[in-house]
Amino acid sequence: MQITANCDFEPLTPDQLLRDRLVTGTQNSKVRENLLKEKKLTLEKALDIARAAESTAAQMKVMTTESRLNAVKEKKKEQSDGSPLSMIAGSKTVNSVVGIMKDATVLHLARLVHIVSGRITL
Repeated sequence: MQITANCDFEPLTPDQLLRDRLVTGTQNSKVRENLLKEKKLTLEKALDIARAAESTAAQMKVMTTESRLNAVKEKKKEQSDGSPLSMIAGSKTVNSVVGIMKDATVLHLARLVHIVSGRITL
């Protein structure tokens, strides 16, 4: 004997079964909530909501990645004022690089003077 034989259930169509499976099988709780809010949810509407959520998630991921890249670029830009010295120096300041270059120039000139005067010292 079938218990449901005396009940007045409407037969479910394949689209209704798929719609219900989509609602119950959705991992994302916000998507499931949006699906359950719909008064007359059809399979087409459920698919639209799910696709919109997927598209939004993908766009958010791209936007997050882009904003992280922009933050890194801005940080690098702040560290460098665009001058050749700062580009070469990396994290060092331009003044410290100029000081190093002056010291190197003085040392180099001193060596040249020793070479020209006949005293070769390296």
